[in-house]
Amino acid sequence: MKPFIFLLSLAFFQSAIATEIKLLNGDTLNGDVIKTENGQVTLSHPILGLVTIPSSNIKPAVVSEEKIVDKKDNGLLGTGFFKDWKRSAELGINGNEGNTQDMDIHIGVNGDFSNTTRRWSVSSVYNNGSDDTETTKSDFFAQFTRDFLNPSTPHFSFIKGRYDWDEFEDWDHQIDLSAGVGSQLIKKDAWSLIGRTGLGVSKEFGGDNDDWTPEALLGLESFWAISKHHSVEFKNSLYPNLDKLGEFRNLTELNWKIGLADINNLNLKVGFVNDYDSLANGESQENDFQYRLLLAFDI
Repeated sequence: MKPFIFLLSLAFFQSAIATEIKLLNGDTLNGDVIKTENGQVTLSHPILGLVTIPSSNIKPAVVSEEKIVDKKDNGLLGTGFFKDWKRSAELGINGNEGNTQDMDIHIGVNGDFSNTTRRWSVSSVYNNGSDDTETTKSDFFAQFTRDFLNPSTPHFSFIKGRYDWDEFEDWDHQIDLSAGVGSQLIKKDAWSLIGRTGLGVSKEFGGDNDDWTPEALLGLESFWAISKHHSVEFKNSLYPNLDKLGEFRNLTELNWKIGLADINNLNLKVGFVNDYDSLANGESQENDFQYRLLLAFDI
């Protein structure tokens, strides 16, 4: 059967195409294939002239698959930093309703890493907006989440932290740190759902309240891959105030990512973020709502 496969592969080269034929005895003949018929190959050899070879004496043609070589990851911008992480940057515009009402520029960097024992998620964002020559928005945040995984159970422990700077809040800087336990509630090919609960503290610098505030944490994170080019991500973190019962902070984020099929690693990202603080005072409003239109790409 194999000789016929070889003959079939030669059928496309009927008009004297130069080729190499390997015989079963180990010899190799180079020449032009004149014809293939009746189980024989006629070869025009530069020295031997026309040579007719029974196909049973020819080694079957072997078509080898091209090896796929994984692109080596040299880290962020070739520095080795964040090597083997999934890294992305995003650039676009935010609309804002809350402490300011404007359209502003959004620049962000994200990184994710996971294996059987640990999972990292880090991100940072800078927003800036102006009206004529007057700055109407200027803020920055950086945050991280570190999960300590156990392959034998869906439960895990975690620590997370966040730093905020905002020119238009009644404080200059804010940090919060928390730790606790989480659980992989759902893990399917297209849908992941994670729950978190923990305790932590937050502190504002440069505002009226300079005390450390004890807080609880209740979190929910969902990722749904609708199709190859569409995914929806939802995150909500509720921080009940343990010092003043009934008061709380809540951070909600929803993103719809649309893959641009004709451009590799480039996505359109549409979403919103709502930051609520029931203890906001001064010029700060309780609700700070932002909607986003971004281009996200791998780095």
